[in-house]
Amino acid sequence: HAWDWVDRKGEKPSSGLVGIVMSLRLCKHTNVYGFQFDEYFNTSIRPHYYNWERPKPGRENVHPFAQERELYKSLEEMGRLTLF
Repeated sequence: HAWDWVDRKGEKPSSGLVGIVMSLRLCKHTNVYGFQFDEYFNTSIRPHYYNWERPKPGRENVHPFAQERELYKSLEEMGRLTLF
């Protein structure tokens, strides 16, 4: 379960994490393109691949982005994925 990968922090894992978890279960290595975390709330950068919608006030922490970022860095150090 993808939520276990981030110690059940936040309300739910991002769809990106769900896709990466699925990929890592099927593949020895995964290349990840276009993931960014630091600029998620920057209004000049698209937060999703499919639209420009931002979280409604009070819903800014719906995904555990800090934990996801650390998980991706750890997986990259372990050689399981490459972030581009």
